[in-house]
Amino acid sequence: MRQRLRGFERFRALDDVTIKLGDEAVAPSASDIGTRTALVRNRLSTIVKTNLAEADERQVEEIQAHMQGFDSATQTLQENVDNVQQAEANLLATTGEFLFGEEEGRREAPTDGEQ
Repeated sequence: MRQRLRGFERFRALDDVTIKLGDEAVAPSASDIGTRTALVRNRLSTIVKTNLAEADERQVEEIQAHMQGFDSATQTLQENVDNVQQAEANLLATTGEFLFGEEEGRREAPTDGEQ
């Protein structure tokens, strides 16, 4: 990211900035990523729309291609999150039926002394 920004005068001063992550830094949740991607997409769309008149055709096409790639990756991420959540729900339901069904089976089955 820094290498890309070095091409712009106003961002060259960032080379002097050191960003330290704390030891307790936690990876973002899927929900955090979804929220962030929606925010980035909306913000960049607004910025790009206001500056399209000044951009040449190559820049517009490049930005649109990146936006489409971003949208596609975001959709894939959401579909994967949905699949993981469904798999988790199925696993919990099946495991619960197995464990609790086994307990009920033991309670209902006659023991040697009850026959």
